[in-house]
Amino acid sequence: MKGILSGTAESIGIGVATDNIVAKIYNNIVYDFITSSGGRGISARGNTYAYNNAVYNCRTGIYRSNGTIITKNNLSYNNIVDYSQTISASSTHNLSSDDTAPAYGTYYRNATVDFADAAN
Repeated sequence: MKGILSGTAESIGIGVATDNIVAKIYNNIVYDFITSSGGRGISARGNTYAYNNAVYNCRTGIYRSNGTIITKNNLSYNNIVDYSQTISASSTHNLSSDDTAPAYGTYYRNATVDFADAAN
């Protein structure tokens, strides 16, 4: 999912907008959601499970607005902030290019990855 944005409005790639829900966000590539006032790759409320996602070049990669988010096997990379707010202790195997990957289970902070053909 690619953000093609203009202006300054807040942008969200994948968003869960209600507290009374169980949401499952699996196997996505989300990138380029960034404006001067915001931009989130994945924004979660309620009880959200985010597994096997790659979020790249957003203002905030993975964001918990309210409720609980469990993240497993996610790559949040080259965002201004890769993971924001409190992520559940049930999370594991997450990677960030900054120092925000949730420190539970196995995790990788300040990591470097190479994308094949990153320009496309």
